[in-house]
Amino acid sequence: MGKPCPGPRLGGCAGLLLLLLLCFPAEAELRSFSALYPGMDAEMRGEVFSAGGRTLTRSNAAELLFPPDIGEAGALRDLQREVRERQNTVLVESLIVVPGAPVSLLDIYNALSRVRDLRGRTYHSHTRNREVALFQEAARLRDGTRREAVADPPPAAAIPASETVYMNLRDNNFGTCFYRADFSLLERGVFYSLTNFKTIYYIVVPVIREDRFLAGFYIEPLAEGVLIYCAAVAEVSDFVAKRVDMPSAIEKRLGVFQGWVAEGIGAGR
Repeated sequence: MGKPCPGPRLGGCAGLLLLLLLCFPAEAELRSFSALYPGMDAEMRGEVFSAGGRTLTRSNAAELLFPPDIGEAGALRDLQREVRERQNTVLVESLIVVPGAPVSLLDIYNALSRVRDLRGRTYHSHTRNREVALFQEAARLRDGTRREAVADPPPAAAIPASETVYMNLRDNNFGTCFYRADFSLLERGVFYSLTNFKTIYYIVVPVIREDRFLAGFYIEPLAEGVLIYCAAVAEVSDFVAKRVDMPSAIEKRLGVFQGWVAEGIGAGR
């Protein structure tokens, strides 16, 4: 059994308070952006801190180019492995720092819990030259086998170490889509992944087979705001790639999810 925490001998409440402070260190200060991205050049940093952030889209890529240096690389290592193992892929990486007052990990968790807030979120359609709602409907499901919609929970008072949520999103282009969201609490941030647990169709043509789409988000409160990093990879056939602009489709959906996270965090401040 370890030795008790050292400290001066004080009586009453003062001694107890000092003992608690010595045994349980204060919460770590927020890191700066430079701590996660040491040496990033000024031009790229400017993009990351802009309203649109930094986005890079590639085909058949095997490496993530700018994942954050978070030390505890388990979740990002798994994401990198998934990227390497897939074929005929489209890979989109995105990084943005949303400025604002400091937020807590609980604020982030509660934002990710509000699935219905995805409904009606828009993207800019260049072909229609206007804003278009991406998801006509968005609902949390009871589980992955039954398609019964359930209400989002009220704001939580504590964060689970991990959680899985199933959702139904009626996509403007791809119809009804079913996703599994996996949440993990890390030391300084959270990791949130989305996978399609049913095949995604364009009318009757399979576009992305079951479990062939994966988007991984790492979100951390920083001294300058909230960092949102995402890498999304989709495995598509040559037939689909020639007929559907998948890079653009994934970029738009990624942008909508980023906006949902950013605005949801702001709502909880």
